Amino acid sequence: VLAVPESALVRNSDGDWAVFIEDEANTFLLKEVEIGRTFGTNHQLFYEISGVTANSNIVMQGALFVAAEIAKGGFDPHNH
Repeated sequence: VLAVPESALVRNSDGDWAVFIEDEANTFLLKEVEIGRTFGTNHQLFYEISGVTANSNIVMQGALFVAAEIAKGGFDPHNH
């Protein structure tokens, strides 16, 4: 089972769940995922996800910060 903390999840422009994957150093790709089961307690929830490979470098904390930086032009998620 591939599971991520709640802090790794964001909504994409369509309102679907997504995670940021570090493609290369400081380059991030937004990847849509499907949410499955929930694990943990109210203090630390983890969500089962599908749609990414197990060896992906997923941003586990600060995904909302990455999204905000991209939105304001702080950095390019594809490093163009």
